[in-house]
Amino acid sequence: MYIPAGEVESTMKYELAGKESKKGVSCFKLVMTMTTEVGGQTMFYEHIMWVNENDLCCACVWIEASSVIGSTRMPLYEGPCTSEYSAPEVPDYEFSIGVETITVPAGTFTCEKLVIESEGTTINRWCNRDLPIYGLVKVTVYEGAVLRSEMELLDYNG
Repeated sequence: MYIPAGEVESTMKYELAGKESKKGVSCFKLVMTMTTEVGGQTMFYEHIMWVNENDLCCACVWIEASSVIGSTRMPLYEGPCTSEYSAPEVPDYEFSIGVETITVPAGTFTCEKLVIESEGTTINRWCNRDLPIYGLVKVTVYEGAVLRSEMELLDYNG
């Protein structure tokens, strides 16, 4: 289905939903939900990830992903985190790293800033190592000069 630009609105929420044991590993349970409005219809996507609490750098243990349209839940994936489920590698990219202090709704953070550029797309990631689960504070994605996606930390009670 073709959807003209400007007719799709999505809201994404990340929640640290506590600690749980998964496959015998003590994990943080991270729940990501995304709600998208397309042509008057609401689509809901849920991604639950259990991350090893002793190795927060990409130490995913288990994933459950599903989407809901109307009252129909459709499982997309459930199982161990594997390279088959990971995003494809980005060919021919350039990156730079720096330190920057930024303010988001959750507060002001000194972050490591990573900028990745590939084929006209620029991804900016601000991370703070003191925050649990990847330390994400803000992410922006640009295609050329057009902002296509923005994620900010809204609240943190650490």
